[in-house]
Amino acid sequence: MADTAVIRCPVCLKAQTLYTDTPADKPVFCSNCDRSFRFGKGLPVKDAQTGPSHEAAVATDISLNEQQGKHTFPVLVMGIVLLAFVFYILRPLMQAMRGPEFLGGYLVLFIATWILVVFFRRLLHNNVVTLVGLFVYEFVGLLRLVDGLAAGMHKFDLMFIMMLGGGFLLFLRSDGSSSGSGGGSCSSSCSSSCSSGCGSSCGGCGGCGS
Repeated sequence: MADTAVIRCPVCLKAQTLYTDTPADKPVFCSNCDRSFRFGKGLPVKDAQTGPSHEAAVATDISLNEQQGKHTFPVLVMGIVLLAFVFYILRPLMQAMRGPEFLGGYLVLFIATWILVVFFRRLLHNNVVTLVGLFVYEFVGLLRLVDGLAAGMHKFDLMFIMMLGGGFLLFLRSDGSSSGSGGGSCSSSCSSSCSSGCGSSCGGCGGCGS
């Protein structure tokens, strides 16, 4: 049986046991803070325990980290299905939306994406979930930009802010409890400023229909 080593997560310092022959650049998932770090970046622990309980901890920690690679392919397939749904089903609906309507829907999409990313990351222990959620969210914004410019729309400033801010927040490792408060303030500011500045030909911060 291969030798084992006890290392600590460099973020929350939770200890877990892995095989010493694990590649230094292999991602290690920490179930305590829901982050991943490279095996070589783990902090060593002195005077590690040995015995049956230690061997049980080894099996648990290694099994948890092996789940990451096992679920990668299904997550990627799910991402492709979502992109196809957005492109062929949601795109015609978005093309008919005015700026404030789109921004309201885009805010709902962000909150739903945030909740789903947090849920599936904890369920599957796979960081690819975050990338899929981010890509789908940004893909919707890019489609709106392309279709809006083709239709002569302009003034996409608040949509750009939502794309940048939403992308950043999706990378934060939290339980999603702050999304509700942040979403409310964004919704009120976007709807008020866009509805007041959106005429029949402008972009309304998120693009207006013709």
